Amino acid sequence: MQYMSPQLTAEFEYLTTRLEGMIEKVSNLPTDAQESPVGKSFSPVQAIEHMYVTEKSYTDYAKKTDPAKLKGRKGKPNFIYNFVLKGMNRPVGSNLPTPGMFQPKDGLSLEESSQKWRDERASLMEYLKKFNDNDACLKNPLMGWFSPRDLYVLMERHQDYHDARLPN
Repeated sequence: MQYMSPQLTAEFEYLTTRLEGMIEKVSNLPTDAQESPVGKSFSPVQAIEHMYVTEKSYTDYAKKTDPAKLKGRKGKPNFIYNFVLKGMNRPVGSNLPTPGMFQPKDGLSLEESSQKWRDERASLMEYLKKFNDNDACLKNPLMGWFSPRDLYVLMERHQDYHDARLPN
């Protein structure tokens, strides 16, 4: 059985370090800045909850994916994946619409959202460790079959997008 490579594991670990940096950046903002929308985007606290909600969707998709359908399959996201990645390259001030299922709805505190995001990331990492970098690990209903590498690219780009939109 193949497992995620040390290189991709290290990339995910670095992304988790960035998760902590994003949480710290938000926690260091004055309370009013934490809770105020940034332009037409989420408030920084909502952005943290949104990151949790989005990553929870990946673990939910993994749980719904039939393991028998993963055997011998490589990750192969469809054109929507590339469309989403391209959209997240937009300059700051130009926002990508967020589908309703990924909207922060629970009004969680920064501490609650941060802990849920950490827990979701840890759960996702535990799941991904048992897959080869390019083997299919879950089926996203909108974007197709993801490998751990595909998921990493999406998660990194998503975090880049929201990091860039936090106030300094």
